[in-house]
Amino acid sequence: GGKAPRKALAEEAARKKKMEQQAAEKAYQTGSSSRLAKKTLPSAGGVKKPHRYRPGTVVLREIRKYQQSSVPLIPFTCMSNLVHQRAEQDDVSGPSNPHPQHRGEGRLDIRFQFQ
Repeated sequence: GGKAPRKALAEEAARKKKMEQQAAEKAYQTGSSSRLAKKTLPSAGGVKKPHRYRPGTVVLREIRKYQQSSVPLIPFTCMSNLVHQRAEQDDVSGPSNPHPQHRGEGRLDIRFQFQ
């Protein structure tokens, strides 16, 4: 067999699209929540829904943005105070893990440059 003529292919595509549209309208009228009805027809009252990103997309974009910035998100003095408090707690009560499996796991390593 040879190739089908372009006109026949176009008619086939138009027929298929029309059938899908009719199925979507029928599903919309009956209240069916089919994927096709949601995809082809606008939501209530013919109003188009606003664009929404998929869950996690905006968060990943913000993470990339903050990783590229050189501005510290936690001020230096607050962070150093937290580290010193934690170090004092470990000095009083002992390290949180008395038998570290990896080097440096049982102690808190403080390497700050004080200004």
